[in-house]
Amino acid sequence: MGRVLALVPSEEFGYTPQSGDILVDSAADALKTLNKQTFELLLIFPGEMSVPRDAIIRRALSKNPLMGTVLIGKPLPTSRIAEMLVDVYLPANSNPDNISKQIERLIETRRLQAECDLVGKSPELRAIGELIFRIAPNNLPVLIIGESGTGKELVASAIHRHSNRAEKPFFPVNAAAIPEGTLESELFGHEKGAFTGAANLHKGYFEQADGGTVFLDEIAELPVPVQAKLLRTIETGEFMRVGGTGFIHVDVRLLAATNRDLTDITARGEFRDDLYYRLAAVKINIPPLRERPQDIPVLVYKFILDLEKKTKAGFGGISERAILRMMDYHWPGNVRELRNLVENAVLLAGEKQVTPADLEDYFAEHAQLGRKLPVPTEWKSTTDDRTTAALMLIFSELKSIKDSIENLTEKLQSFEIDNPQEAEKTLIIKALRDNDYNKSEAAKDLGISLRTLYRRIKKYNIDI
Repeated sequence: MGRVLALVPSEEFGYTPQSGDILVDSAADALKTLNKQTFELLLIFPGEMSVPRDAIIRRALSKNPLMGTVLIGKPLPTSRIAEMLVDVYLPANSNPDNISKQIERLIETRRLQAECDLVGKSPELRAIGELIFRIAPNNLPVLIIGESGTGKELVASAIHRHSNRAEKPFFPVNAAAIPEGTLESELFGHEKGAFTGAANLHKGYFEQADGGTVFLDEIAELPVPVQAKLLRTIETGEFMRVGGTGFIHVDVRLLAATNRDLTDITARGEFRDDLYYRLAAVKINIPPLRERPQDIPVLVYKFILDLEKKTKAGFGGISERAILRMMDYHWPGNVRELRNLVENAVLLAGEKQVTPADLEDYFAEHAQLGRKLPVPTEWKSTTDDRTTAALMLIFSELKSIKDSIENLTEKLQSFEIDNPQEAEKTLIIKALRDNDYNKSEAAKDLGISLRTLYRRIKKYNIDI
């Protein structure tokens, strides 16, 4: 991998390349070079170019999603994605020493993220990478907090790899996936004959991980008695196997994770406060994907690149408007859900480029998940419960459509247009433009449901 690819299209600007740098003077040469080699950083100076700068940056990131980007001169044209592709903007009259400092700083940050497998351009992700490197060398327990699918095990693995225990075992354990009756035995082991079925001595995860790291996911699901035993193990390094009579000493670092509010369940007495305080001394909070949409474009590039390596096939990729549509979605499954959608969409599209239309069925379907159906409180019927629920849902949908029509009718009265359908189409287009084609926000402005908006867009053949 090269260090810096510097695009300097004008002799007005000078750049002194270092070892591993490549200097080109045209956009065409930059694209050719990117097709042959990847770089840690792309540096673009002002000047006439045959290809837009944002297209060059997108090509570069599609080859290496962790590549840093520095743009000298005027910013890219206003675009939600373009704003997120550039890490550092510098004025055209920047001092060469300042440019060099910015380059070195960004390369160091990107190397750090690469070593931790953290793909994204958000400040939150960069901060997590820096924190991992600060806490990895010590032996303190760490509590990793984040929703399902945010990458808690990835962070735990990065901490282990950069610690002095990297050559020792790393045991990821999901407490919620182990039956409560066998959890203590799985963690701490049992003696032969300790209980019915214990035909042999069994070493638990803590004993097997001696010298290394145990990552205990879903720690909030631990039964209180097991919590007490875990606390003693953290504080003394000693525990007793189930059915045992003597203590076993181990040297193990504990990394724990949860997607629940431990302060809340501790206050309710469901989690030991002394264990919580022991774990919470060092915390890493991973924000959900919906709170860091600037990470979505490079994550998409990363998932496509991984898929191409895995299948040894080329794909048409994903359009910018499709990525914008992804940035409007709330991603309840976080990065895991994004990866699944990207892989499925790209595989189905093959050599064609994925467009927003290819994603709408998925988003429309998942927007309805978790919606509560209206429940009758007085009317009783012998009708099957599922039929009743379906009828109530239909009634709810009809009422929603009726309300939507009334809202649109009120808005249409303000238009002096003889053709009501043309007026409705004009109103919808205006709402979409006013909200940067965010359909959820446009539907709110129009006072209609998202499903009704999709029907109107299809009915009037509105190009989005």
